[in-house]
Order: sequence, then structure tokens, then C-alpha cells
Amino acid sequence: AIGYSDASASDAAGATDGASSAAPSAAPFASCGASPASGSIPADVLAVISARCQPCHQDPPLNGAPFPFLTYEDVHSLFVMTIPKYQEMHALIQPDGSPHMPYGTAAQLTAAQFKTLDDWLLDCAPPGE
Repeated sequence: AIGYSDASASDAAGATDGASSAAPSAAPFASCGASPASGSIPADVLAVISARCQPCHQDPPLNGAPFPFLTYEDVHSLFVMTIPKYQEMHALIQPDGSPHMPYGTAAQLTAAQFKTLDDWLLDCAPPGE
């Protein structure tokens, strides 16, 4: 089973709450305002999240995942009470994300899945139609 606790010392970098060792840069998200109170994840993005994130980020989370990613509200809730989780998601799906997501030996994002998800995240994760 894949577990976040399986991270190497360099991946964990002393973090005990699943936080990445370096905070994501706020620059790509400087134009993002407050998140809408509710919405839905666009179908193409939901397909990626369902295939690559939700195997662990479900309710209850599995394999040491710290929280679910099932709803638009989950994605926009605060990560460690600081930034919206979608901003942390952007940092962790990058090739140098730490811990890199999808975690460990889990199936990785294809180039098309990465583009779909990262474009949405960088667009401030707007609600679907």
C-alpha cells in the first residue's frame, strides 16, 4: 500500500502534517480572489482527480492521505490554514513537488492529465459550468 508515511527524509523535510518542504510560490495565484462559496469541479478536471487523486484522497482518506478531494469545496478549503488546497495541489503535481503527487508508486499523471489539471489550478480552480 502507498502511504505518505513512506516518504524519505528528504521528501518529508521535517513536515509532520503533509505540507511540502517549500511553500508554493504565490506569484502564479496573485490574481486569484476569494474562492466562490460553492461550485462544481469541471468534468474534464474531475475525471483526472477521480483517476489520480481520489484513490487516496477519498472519505475517509486512504494510505495516509491527509484529507479528501471529493468536492469543489474540498479543493478550495484551506491547506494548513494558509492557502487554498488547489494552490498546494499545483506545487505537488510539479515534477519537483515534495512530496510529489500522485504519491510513490501510484499511477502518475499523463501529459494530458497534467495539462488539464494544472491549467485549471493555475486559473484559480474556477467552478464548472
